[in-house]
Amino acid sequence: MLGALVDAGAELIVSGHVHQSAISERREFEVVNNAVNGTTVVTAPGLGQPRPKRRGEARGLHFFEADESSLTAGTYAWTGADWCRIAERRFPRGVGGLI
Repeated sequence: MLGALVDAGAELIVSGHVHQSAISERREFEVVNNAVNGTTVVTAPGLGQPRPKRRGEARGLHFFEADESSLTAGTYAWTGADWCRIAERRFPRGVGGLI
């Protein structure tokens, strides 16, 4: 499925419902030769109540910003009283990497 989405030109692929957050650029886990675009793959954290008996699950969300050369993913977690930005990653768009 990842290959089909990349071949179709997807630059951001988001999945969810696993209550664990993960963000990576596909070049971090797949050998890519002559890639025509960067693809960011995201598993979204859960907004709902963490599952019972699951250690360390946080309520969270990702916020995405894009410009011509990069895509930025900010990760937020609920502290119990407010949302706190806990991480930020920037990924390349198009051919090549970030400078």
